[in-house]
Amino acid sequence: MKTLKNAVQAVMVAGLLVLGLGLMKQAQASGNPDAMTITVTPGGVTYAVAITSPEVQGYDFGTVTIGQTTVSTKSISVQNFGNISEFLSLGVQDATPSVAWTNASSPANVTYTMQGLFQTNQPLSANFAGANNNVPSAPPGTASGKFGEGAVKTLPLASQTLWLQLQMPTGVAESAQHSLVLAINGQSS
Repeated sequence: MKTLKNAVQAVMVAGLLVLGLGLMKQAQASGNPDAMTITVTPGGVTYAVAITSPEVQGYDFGTVTIGQTTVSTKSISVQNFGNISEFLSLGVQDATPSVAWTNASSPANVTYTMQGLFQTNQPLSANFAGANNNVPSAPPGTASGKFGEGAVKTLPLASQTLWLQLQMPTGVAESAQHSLVLAINGQSS
């Protein structure tokens, strides 16, 4: 009797084991085709720009009357020299060692305003209107929506055409030539 009882128990355990495996197999079954998520993060990303000056030394506005506004007559080519789409951010400072002018959002005594606009054709002075086109002393961390770029990044190896507008100071301390240094930064935002 004990042997029969052990045999029944063995058959019952085997049956439960087969039933369990069948349930487990059904729980793992999926549709055809099945899908899974694969992730990857790009490495070796390079933000870079290459500026092609319209003149040997950069750009020369020439002589501009105090208190007047002038628009560049030659375009500046700015190429995305990196391997990722980027916004182009602008900054400008007066590097004149004697009496440097201050860069500000509107001209004043010994204070100038520079504006930049990425646009294919030479813009009119009115096209520069708006604070989003003002070039600060250092390239801002967010260039999206500024300098005529809107929300569209420049593709790798593509070029943009940059135009500048200079609003001269309303008064100056001397009449020496000033050297303004334009910095262009390629960045993600």
